[in-house]
Amino acid sequence: MRKITFIGLLCLGLMNCKSDIDREAKGVLSWSVGVVVDIGYGLDITSNIQKKRLPQTVVGDFVLDLANGNCEEAIKSTIGKARETVQASWDAGCEEYKTIIKGVNCELNEEDKKRMICDCIEEREGLEMTYFYELKKIKRTWKIENYSKEIDSSVD
Repeated sequence: MRKITFIGLLCLGLMNCKSDIDREAKGVLSWSVGVVVDIGYGLDITSNIQKKRLPQTVVGDFVLDLANGNCEEAIKSTIGKARETVQASWDAGCEEYKTIIKGVNCELNEEDKKRMICDCIEEREGLEMTYFYELKKIKRTWKIENYSKEIDSSVD
């Protein structure tokens, strides 16, 4: 079983999503579900469920948009350097790739409540990669401002 922390995916299997979304909004920023998520599975539905998208959902949707070669959609979640990076990828053809999201965890910046740092652990072609995302809240919406990666080639 793999860990993934998308509240939207958890809601797909529950009768009362609102209470889970409320609980998430009050500061519980990490959920785990024992499933492997393939590219695009269910996330289009979850982003429509929540008008107020959580940072984990923003990061997860962004990762899957890039993996699906959908730079046009991915760029909507970005500002700053992240937008420049996605634009460069788009200009180069925005190639599809396979990835498994193993988890997304976010921490609020205690000094600036409009900033959050998220890490997303992915597995691509046997390599485990951790991406670090810097998010900024702009007009009640979380946007990815910058991201970088760290690669761990010791995946079994």
